[in-house]
Amino acid sequence: MLRVMLCFIIFVITSVCLPVLAEPQNTPFLKVDLNGDNGPTQAGWESWSFERFPTVNTFNNTFGNVGVTITGINYEGVLPQSRNREEPPEENNEYLNNVYRDFLYIPRSTSAGFGLDYLKIDFSGLNANTYYEFTVFDFDAYYIPESTKYMAWGIENPANYPSYEPTVGGGGLAPKLARLHTAGADPCDPSVLDPYYYSGSFFVRTNENGQATIYGWADNESWEGSQHAPLNGFAIGIPEPGTMALLGIGILALRRRKQR
Repeated sequence: MLRVMLCFIIFVITSVCLPVLAEPQNTPFLKVDLNGDNGPTQAGWESWSFERFPTVNTFNNTFGNVGVTITGINYEGVLPQSRNREEPPEENNEYLNNVYRDFLYIPRSTSAGFGLDYLKIDFSGLNANTYYEFTVFDFDAYYIPESTKYMAWGIENPANYPSYEPTVGGGGLAPKLARLHTAGADPCDPSVLDPYYYSGSFFVRTNENGQATIYGWADNESWEGSQHAPLNGFAIGIPEPGTMALLGIGILALRRRKQR
């Protein structure tokens, strides 16, 4: 019985602390569709529209009590851009086609090392010292199906880890909360049929002012040709008390095991 309970606790820790490439565990109270190049809005989602070629690198919006600031950082000073791929081609809201078809992105500099081109997203107006579940969506239909590209997300600035290059196998890899596909088969494709295949969910704790920051960057661990950091949209949920209680119990159990 004890072994079964321990396995369950470890499962909970894994599913909470590590990347969740699946549907969020908690129903989001906020879902925002980034409409690149003034693309369409997913039914039931908040809309945030962007011009194809913005003249600034910082964007602000408010959704109820939640303030959101997106900043695009490029090593060579290139501004963020947005695209509306008019894909996936199948009009099927079940697979979030209007989320995935357009996005905001920061281009990757040709001369920059790992982590020097990224998106920074600041959230405010949340409860202080509270865990929230963030879900990000990263997909570019332009690369269907021949390229394999990835996006990485974390809570530490990736520019602090600029030395990593996969060709030399060096260090300096920024800690990640999630690493997910940004290219491949359409979510509506029979080989996928998963609206969350190009999403990642993870938990982040706000500070004493109810603020949180996450970073997304083109993942050089699988860099092939041109690479950029796209964001189709994001969602925020708040965990049930029972989920966080199990998380606390699981962490305590692992600590005790390590001490032994």
